[in-house]
Amino acid sequence: SGDKRQVLFCFACDPYCKANDHYGLTRQAIIATHNAGMPVCILTKGGKRSLKDIDLFTPKDAYAVTLTCYSDEWSLQWEPGAAVTSERIEVLRKYHEAGIPTWVSLEPVIYPEDTLRLIEATHDFVDEFKVGVLNYHERSNQIDWRKFAREVIRVLDSLDCKYYLKKDLYKYIY
Repeated sequence: SGDKRQVLFCFACDPYCKANDHYGLTRQAIIATHNAGMPVCILTKGGKRSLKDIDLFTPKDAYAVTLTCYSDEWSLQWEPGAAVTSERIEVLRKYHEAGIPTWVSLEPVIYPEDTLRLIEATHDFVDEFKVGVLNYHERSNQIDWRKFAREVIRVLDSLDCKYYLKKDLYKYIY
C-alpha cells in the first residue's frame, strides 16, 4: 500500500506474554507484517522471551520496553508476570547493539526518582524516551507532577536525549 508507518505490537497487551511461548503468534505476526511491506514496533515487558525474534528485526523496525521501577524487587511487586527491570534493560541493550531503533515508555511513573534513575541508566542505548504519569491510583495524588515534569526535562536535556512528554504529563510544565 506504500504506507511505511510501523505497526505497533502492542499498547494494551503484551506481544511476549507467556502464552506466546507456546503458540509463537508474535513471530508469525511480525513475518506477516513484513511480508505486507510494513515495519513493526514491539512494546513489551517480556524480557528474554522477545530475543527469539530478534533475527526478524530490521533498522526500519523498533523495539521498545516499558520501564516503571528501578529495582527488580519493586518491579516484581508492581508488575507481576512481567520480566524484571534488569532483564528488560539487558534485552533492550541487545536490540540496540543489533542496530534496531529502541525506545522506552516510562509510564506509569510510580516513583519519580526511579524514572530519573532509569533514564540515567539506559540513555546510552535508548533512542527515545516517552514519559507519562500514574493514572487511576491513589499514589498519583502523592506525586508533585509539576516538580517531576521539570526534573525529567532537566535530566533528559542534560543527557541530550530525544523524548516527548505524554499529554497527561505535558500539562504540568506550564
